[in-house]
Amino acid sequence: MHGLVGAEIMKLKLTISRITKIAVVIVCIFHFLFVIMSIWASKSYVVFGAIILSLMTIILMCMMYYCTKKTIKSFAERLEYIIKEMLEGKNDINFTEEKETYFSSVKSDLYKLYEVLKAHKTYEFEEKQKLQELISDIAHQVKTPVFNLKTVNTILLDEIKDEHYREFLVSSMLQIEKLEFLMQALIKTSRLEMGIIEMHPCKKPLYITIRNAINGIIMQAHENNIDIEVVCDHDIHITHDTKWTEEALFNVLDNAVKYISNERKIVVTVKKWENYIKIEVADTGIGIKEEEISKIFKRFYRSSEVSYKNGVGVGLYLVRKIVNMQNGIIEINSCYGKGTKFDIFLPNI
Repeated sequence: MHGLVGAEIMKLKLTISRITKIAVVIVCIFHFLFVIMSIWASKSYVVFGAIILSLMTIILMCMMYYCTKKTIKSFAERLEYIIKEMLEGKNDINFTEEKETYFSSVKSDLYKLYEVLKAHKTYEFEEKQKLQELISDIAHQVKTPVFNLKTVNTILLDEIKDEHYREFLVSSMLQIEKLEFLMQALIKTSRLEMGIIEMHPCKKPLYITIRNAINGIIMQAHENNIDIEVVCDHDIHITHDTKWTEEALFNVLDNAVKYISNERKIVVTVKKWENYIKIEVADTGIGIKEEEISKIFKRFYRSSEVSYKNGVGVGLYLVRKIVNMQNGIIEINSCYGKGTKFDIFLPNI
């Protein structure tokens, strides 16, 4: 909307410029005609009259130009000021006019538009509140039965020794955990997409955020004999949402652990640039095919080659969403069969 205002003001300026050019052309035509008449008549009083009339015409056009320019400039400035206040969401905008003018008519239309936009904004806020309550209720309702299923499954695994039955119980436990993970991922995704979750950036040490993310996968990495190396200056402080940045890093690291191979090593490197902080997460995993690199950030996308692994395809989608919401960028470089490197760029502020 602000861009449209700028475009309209530019049009007004162009209009003033055109009026000036037209005025100059008219004056030149009048002057030319009177000069021709004076030559043709060859009388001094005609020449004198032509000169006087030309001067009067020039003065009149200058006055018209000045008044028109002043009126249009005043109109554009007042219009820009009101629209700026509307964009800032102010509630005490003055839409009243003392005189009945063209501008008062425009202000009246702007007031109607402002009321419609305000009502729409209020409606959207109420709908988001209702949706948030619905999501919270669903999360609570699903959490209890899933927890009960896990508890029963764990008890049965401890009690039953028959390997044949234990196979079914282990398979059941994996499906319950997958269901739990899917529900949590869907809840987070829906909250982010609907704008229910907001970022709360604050200046904190980046090293602590990375450490907390690694703590979430450290046991899994240890069980799979994976080494994790971190290269990060403890003095690097940036403005970021610690909770959601940790979530994004955890998802990248979780993928690295899942699809590791060869040297079984993950390296997290932080580099400080002038405008950005670059976080590299490099692994020696199975890598990603070139034709699939553009697809991995899509929601629910999973490569056919990793379908045997647990997951639902929302982890990297969440990562990009979280990074973008903090005015960051995420890039990926991968060599199939050798490993993958994720580069996350966050503003250095």
